[in-house]
Amino acid sequence: MTGGAALALLEAALHQPERARAGFVERACAGDAALLAQVTALLRAHGDSRGFLEGDPAGPSRLGPWRLVRRIGSGGMGQVWLAEREGDGFRQQAAVKTVPGHLADPEAVRRAGRERRLLARLEHPNIARVIDGGSAPDGSPWVAMEYIQGEDIETWCRNRAVDLRGRVRLFLQVLAAVAAAHRALVVHRDLKPSNVLVAGDGTVKLLDFGIAASIEAGGGQDGTATAITALTPEYASPEQLRGEPLTTASDIHSAGLLLYLLVAGRPARDSAGRSLDALARLLRAPAPTRPSNRIDHDRLALGATAAANWRRVLRGDLDGIVMKAIAEQPERRYGTAEAFADDLRRWLDHRPVQARGDGRWYRLGRFLRRNRVAAAASAVALAAVLAGLFASLEQARRAEREAWRAHQANRFLTDMVSAADPHVSGASLTLAEAIDRAVAGMGGRFAADPVLEGELRVALGRAYLSLDRLDDAASQIGAAERLHRDAPAAVRARTLDALALLAWYQGRYQEAEAHLRQALATLPARREAATEATLRNDLAALLNDLGRYQEALPEAQAALALAPAGDGDLRAHALREGNLGYALHGLRRLDEAEAAYRRARGLLEAALPDGHPDRAVNLNNLALVLADQGRLDEAVPLLQSSLAIRTALFSQDHPSVLVAGANLAAHLGRAGRHGEARTAIEGVLAQAGERLPASSQLPGNLLAIAARIELDAGDAGRARELAGRALAAYDRAEAVEPGRREAMQAIVDSAGR
Repeated sequence: MTGGAALALLEAALHQPERARAGFVERACAGDAALLAQVTALLRAHGDSRGFLEGDPAGPSRLGPWRLVRRIGSGGMGQVWLAEREGDGFRQQAAVKTVPGHLADPEAVRRAGRERRLLARLEHPNIARVIDGGSAPDGSPWVAMEYIQGEDIETWCRNRAVDLRGRVRLFLQVLAAVAAAHRALVVHRDLKPSNVLVAGDGTVKLLDFGIAASIEAGGGQDGTATAITALTPEYASPEQLRGEPLTTASDIHSAGLLLYLLVAGRPARDSAGRSLDALARLLRAPAPTRPSNRIDHDRLALGATAAANWRRVLRGDLDGIVMKAIAEQPERRYGTAEAFADDLRRWLDHRPVQARGDGRWYRLGRFLRRNRVAAAASAVALAAVLAGLFASLEQARRAEREAWRAHQANRFLTDMVSAADPHVSGASLTLAEAIDRAVAGMGGRFAADPVLEGELRVALGRAYLSLDRLDDAASQIGAAERLHRDAPAAVRARTLDALALLAWYQGRYQEAEAHLRQALATLPARREAATEATLRNDLAALLNDLGRYQEALPEAQAALALAPAGDGDLRAHALREGNLGYALHGLRRLDEAEAAYRRARGLLEAALPDGHPDRAVNLNNLALVLADQGRLDEAVPLLQSSLAIRTALFSQDHPSVLVAGANLAAHLGRAGRHGEARTAIEGVLAQAGERLPASSQLPGNLLAIAARIELDAGDAGRARELAGRALAAYDRAEAVEPGRREAMQAIVDSAGR
């Protein structure tokens, strides 16, 4: 049966200029004479009834108790009217949907009745309510729904210049409505911008369940299989385009396409029309590319700088969420609207998202990608393990001043680390095994002193964090939290600090900040200055990582004031100076940042041996500040020293060594030392090989540095080839920092002239 196809083509034809409609229909029917005859007859009937369809006053003025005021929407298959009814002391408005009598075939009547029944089952603040319904004198159906004074979601966002995060928050209301429909066993089947209105107060309302179906009725099938079902191709799922039975996965796909429009400013795919051939072409089209590659600057009203920032924020996790939702295979999409929404909330909270997986590389990247010295972080973590463990011992001494407790803790720690010093063996595996043995041997060893056991478990948890064993860290820190429920305030504050670090490593930044602020509130006033200094320093580090330098600065300053250099812990004071320098650098106060890093350098030189990884980090940070000041002749030697320390600690193909080598090569190139720069970057590329994950932008970054070096050295052909390879690597990456693609494209263009 082709009635549905005829109605769909009629609706498409009515969007064409009147003189072009006949030719459009003939091409769309693609030789189907019966379909052509039906659509032609419908077009003729439309012309004969123009008074009603165009809102002629001669048309019906009432439907049931409703007075039709004015038409507020129309299409080939019906209209929507603003209607009013009055009663005893009240006046009510509604949106009344009608199907003209000449279009009210049995299928249209059945759909209208089904919509009334489905809407009556759905009670949700983000779904427009059904109010009334019935049949007109000519037998055509109508339904009265809650009248929403608003704009479609894309127009609403555009007219108010809503930013990316605001659009995601608004879209969560759409998913709330979809989830409610799915819980009521209803598949909407026509999610698109015009069916999502936003009221003036920002409340989203999902409309038009006219082609919705009950899952109870058989997976979304309604017995009306046609050559072309009633759908909107730009927002239809692949299975819907193929005419297959539908499930809630189809709505997930359509919702993902709607989110794509909101974040990119343009649809994921262009409409191909509604003929069989057009839909077949749409099905054969390649999968949409990531939205960050297709943002429409004009539609989003973004200038060049704002567009670059928009793309930066969109790339990576949000790209991944959208692409998971619109995956071609239903099983690769989100299983539920709630899961889709949960991932978006994770993105809003800067937590790892399910769309990107839970692998080591991704988790590590989420923790480090905002960190200017990410490549050296592993070295710092490993070096800090022993210091953290013995700091726990010192805290135990200060907290209780009990020689017995200190003795017990000392024996435990000595047993654990006696054969596991990574700076002696160079093998973090030995350290990991030692920690595992310590945990296994904890048993009831400290049953008489739960506070001490908790502090040791905090130390072990921190060690596991350093080794990126987050589940083990969570187990130890969680046990410490339970043991410390009745512990002194300072002990509980240190446990909250460990919980904050755990959340930080897991990408739960708001939770990490909340733990740190709770820990600060837990401390007694004007006491425990050393603990407060640690907490404020950790808070400053977190805020720095989040780019909130203005907030980080006073926390770093407070940490320094609470624990001045004279307190004896030179390394801890150096780390506080480093955090101060980080905040000042982020605020572009370069002279002050340099001074802070130099103070930290002096403290580290006094407290730590030459090869300590903390010193490599300090050298790297100081070099970056000097380079930003244009002092490359001073920056390069520092980068060489930082690389030497890392090379001594890690294998040649370790990412920290690769990045340090590439940094050095880049700055050698900037200094005009092209031969040395070429040698350095060629060594880095050779060591990198295929080791780095394709989803990382690092392979592209290494190639980009090589391209710049060759361009500066005058080899335009080689530069162009490397820049092209960098662009290809960026295309494979899940996230790329803003400006990197454009810089490589500029090299390709300039090298080609």
